[in-house]
Amino acid sequence: MDLVGLIALNLSRNNLTGPITPKIGELTSLDFLDLSRNLFSGSIPSSLSQLSGLGVLDLSYNNLSGKIPLGTQLQSFNASVYAGNLELCGLPLANKCPNEESTPSPGTDDYSDALEDEDD
Repeated sequence: MDLVGLIALNLSRNNLTGPITPKIGELTSLDFLDLSRNLFSGSIPSSLSQLSGLGVLDLSYNNLSGKIPLGTQLQSFNASVYAGNLELCGLPLANKCPNEESTPSPGTDDYSDALEDEDD
């Protein structure tokens, strides 16, 4: 079945489990994607970044984890799109991923200390 022309997909509140299939990224005409309030687990597939025309996204209240894919419009959505996924991290969420180090800003004591450490 060819769903390439599909513009809206609402699978919310269906108790769907497992990972979100990366094949969703092949639905390049999608403007609306709602996968909220299911039991999806694992990371957000990077293929979702291929949905450049996506205007509405809702992945809230699943069991998603890991980092929101970088460099995509997935980071431009409001944080509420990802609400209820306690193990998700990265922009636009306030919680940073465990492997992200905060870089001190120039003009702060921490920045000066970081420069001195590099000289050692």
